[in-house]
Amino acid sequence: SVILSEKLSVIETRAFSDCVALESIVIPNSVTEIKSGAFGKCTALKTVTFGTSLEEIGTQAFKDCTALEAVSLPDSLLTVGESAFTGCKTVKSLYIGSRVTSIGKYAFKDCSSLKSVVLPGSVSQLGDSAFIDCDALESLHIGGGLTELGASAFESCDLLSWVSMGENLKVIDSFAFARCKSLRRISLGAKVECI
Repeated sequence: SVILSEKLSVIETRAFSDCVALESIVIPNSVTEIKSGAFGKCTALKTVTFGTSLEEIGTQAFKDCTALEAVSLPDSLLTVGESAFTGCKTVKSLYIGSRVTSIGKYAFKDCSSLKSVVLPGSVSQLGDSAFIDCDALESLHIGGGLTELGASAFESCDLLSWVSMGENLKVIDSFAFARCKSLRRISLGAKVECI
């Protein structure tokens, strides 16, 4: 494990990338930003404890952390960058903080052990292919803040069987649920205009 200073405000680009023996990290409450690739390919990293002031997780920040078991994003967080958790194949649980507004393209691509996703009402932007290839995903609830579901957002989620849409969703973009072979039930909001 690594002990970081409580005076630290930013974890810089690729600061700990490819640290293949690192198993756990506690992000101090003083940190507001984790930059691109900061912990990418830390293949032994099992636990990350995020501080209470974190506002931004950069592109590919935890990409291919293949031992990571759970992700609990703090309520202070606003932005999850593109491919931030792509390839985190052992993540079984995901909590998305109540202030997150933007989830980037491919943010959780190939998180193949993830079983359920709840997008809070604060999320207004969900990037294309954000949850593509999440093979174990079974249920999805989309909060009321989202108006457009990006292209291929949940494509190839083989076990996804139940989806509840937020009341403000208007557009479901191309391939949003393509190849979701187990999909049985979708609850659409009254404002959906385009599928």
